[in-house]
Amino acid sequence: MPQRPEVDDASEDALLQEAEVAKLDTNLSFSKVNYGQMAPHVNLDPRQGLEDAPSFDLYRSRIPMTLFRDIIAGIDKTFLRYGPMTAHQNEETRSQFLSPIFDCLVPLFGSHIRATPEARRWTTKGRVEYQFIILGTITVLFVEYMKVVGGATEHLNAVAQLIAECDAGDFANQRTNLHVPVYGILYDGNAFEFFLFSRNTKSPSQPSFFCGLLEDPTGSEIRMPLALLTGKSSALGFMRDLRLICEIIFDLLLKSYIECLTQYSNVSQKGSKSGSKWPSLDGWDAAIKSAKETLDICRQADQHRAAGEWEASNAKAECGMQMLGGSVIAVPRVRLRSVLDDFTECAAMVNRF
Repeated sequence: MPQRPEVDDASEDALLQEAEVAKLDTNLSFSKVNYGQMAPHVNLDPRQGLEDAPSFDLYRSRIPMTLFRDIIAGIDKTFLRYGPMTAHQNEETRSQFLSPIFDCLVPLFGSHIRATPEARRWTTKGRVEYQFIILGTITVLFVEYMKVVGGATEHLNAVAQLIAECDAGDFANQRTNLHVPVYGILYDGNAFEFFLFSRNTKSPSQPSFFCGLLEDPTGSEIRMPLALLTGKSSALGFMRDLRLICEIIFDLLLKSYIECLTQYSNVSQKGSKSGSKWPSLDGWDAAIKSAKETLDICRQADQHRAAGEWEASNAKAECGMQMLGGSVIAVPRVRLRSVLDDFTECAAMVNRF
């Protein structure tokens, strides 16, 4: 495990406390929105039910077998405690099966990816939400669980909730001139879907909410099924589906991490030109270089996986973990800045709907 880089702990704690208060305020508003209200906000037609949403490409970044076994071990403990995974379990129980994904992937980034204080929160609408911030300041990834029952209408309303949450993250980022996309992940008890919120400031009338699309030799997939873990007979299908989902999530975390590092590097360059005291640009450059190499190597590892070259795939994935560890250590010490308090202002905006 890479060493934890130095950060300003006092400012980080203050940031997380502000995030908790801000999210309590915004949830009161966000929980009321529906797809008919939110779709026009991202330039989509509510009547088309996401059919008019543009797509963005999803990729798999291979993780080592040892890491995947750790995820499976965490799920196995949950299985022993709660029994088989069923569609009729409550949200709290069902979410326990999937929490090892984030418990194992997020620590790979040291302290640079952190869950907000209410990292696993059950809302009054029966949803479970995970929210993560990168480099302690930018909310870039939201994960939401919803009830299995309810059909297409509830599914679209869950998407509307996700749009509102992503919009709040984007609003906070824009206030500090940090222009990064916000990724959203939705699990409905049957399958995972991946989304991206990225506002086009040059063409405001263009859609700003995108659906993730995974291309493979058999076709294109938007929904990634996750077979229920009901016993030994279903374990193989569950693990096959789970590995795909884990590696898509890891790829998105890597991309988000690189995007945020790049933004901070740009801010550092401007600060250096203006005479402000900023950490050495060499640290940012080294962190970005290693992170990009990690993404490239882990995607290559997946290509070996697709070709059935299992040893080469795992060796590449292990190499990627080493590169990521080097990136985490190279990130310069920075004083964390709070942007999540801007969620409170976004709550007033959402109240218009």
